[in-house]
Amino acid sequence: MQFARLSIALLIGVFYVDFSMAEDWPQWRGPTRDGVWHETGIISKFESDEIPLKWRVPVGSGYSAPTVADGLVFLTDRIAEPVQIERVLCFNEQTGETVWEYTYECAYKIGYTAGPRAAVTVVDGKAYALGAMGHFHCFEASTGKVLWQHDLNVEYDIQMPIWGIAGSPLIVDDIVVVQLGGKEATIAGFDTESGKERWTALKERACYASPLLIEQAGKQVVV
Repeated sequence: MQFARLSIALLIGVFYVDFSMAEDWPQWRGPTRDGVWHETGIISKFESDEIPLKWRVPVGSGYSAPTVADGLVFLTDRIAEPVQIERVLCFNEQTGETVWEYTYECAYKIGYTAGPRAAVTVVDGKAYALGAMGHFHCFEASTGKVLWQHDLNVEYDIQMPIWGIAGSPLIVDDIVVVQLGGKEATIAGFDTESGKERWTALKERACYASPLLIEQAGKQVVV
């Protein structure tokens, strides 16, 4: 079994405060999905050409970005042999020790079969993971307990994009929004507690962008 390698490098002296106090990065492109990190006390240059490595773990292939919340690092990957599976992984932020792992069978029928695309979204103690073929899980972030799940491809008859499902879940109040590309629902909102469908919109094929929440004309709008 071949593994890619994920290296989480923490720089000695980069922060004037302890790393555990640094701002979390709990979803795609950060706390507000704008790629902005508000941490202070970051040094302007390194003392050497090498970055001291704090820990390293072997993981499978995939495109999803790591996310960090409450001392935990979340990532998804794919193992192709002997059975095709996707995994949701959770590591201790300080040590790299595996806190929990969730595995499910997932046969890929898309291009670029390296692995999941969407980053895990972590809000209010729940972790939301969306796989490349539409497997959608909500976990208790600290333990990996499955709170609810959907096979979106089966439930919504997804018009599967050539590169699979890629948009990271978005939390808006008590609703988690996903772009799924079903024949009768391009985008859907699910109750964060029960996982039940709250609403759907549009009837178009999905693209690869992650949804964003913006304010337009005084109203909150998902784009």
